[in-house]
Amino acid sequence: FDAYASSLSPNFLRNLRKAGNRARRDHHVSFRFVSGPDARDPELLDRFLAIEGSGWKGAAGTAIQCSPALTAFYRSLARRLADRGWLEWHFLDFDGTPVAAHLAVRFGRSLILPKIGYDETHARSSPGNLLFRETVARAFADGCTDEVNCLTDMEWHRNWHMTQAAYRDLRVYPRRVVPVLVGFIECELPVQVRAI
Repeated sequence: FDAYASSLSPNFLRNLRKAGNRARRDHHVSFRFVSGPDARDPELLDRFLAIEGSGWKGAAGTAIQCSPALTAFYRSLARRLADRGWLEWHFLDFDGTPVAAHLAVRFGRSLILPKIGYDETHARSSPGNLLFRETVARAFADGCTDEVNCLTDMEWHRNWHMTQAAYRDLRVYPRRVVPVLVGFIECELPVQVRAI
């Protein structure tokens, strides 16, 4: 991890260090990483949803908890991931209150972070970056993680030198006349390659 961290921008590292110092000066700071059977606790999803909906997403109506259907989807998803032993929750707490969180999926040697959030009232302490730093440090230390994958391409990823990966859309059709014809028609369209 130290070698990786030393490759990051000195300015970014300085700002992250200042944010961490500010957080520790103003709060009791702790990290919680929950996996295995403990990740099944539905209260963990509720804590995550509260953080994810606490800022602009909640105000704009795009937070998960703003949609009963989306909330039900994530409840089902979390339960099914936990049943398979894939679900992890990562939290950064200030004074015992969660201020940043990851809904994470441990799949093989990959740690996937499909949903993240932080409490914007603590933005000066950069809780999202502090939690991400701790997550990456743990991934380097655990010996069983080859990648941390955020599944998206966001501007803040540049600070962490996250590798971009191209992907292709793939459609699979049953071997019947109509699906094969539809597949041939769609094959005339250019293949989309997007960086994520």
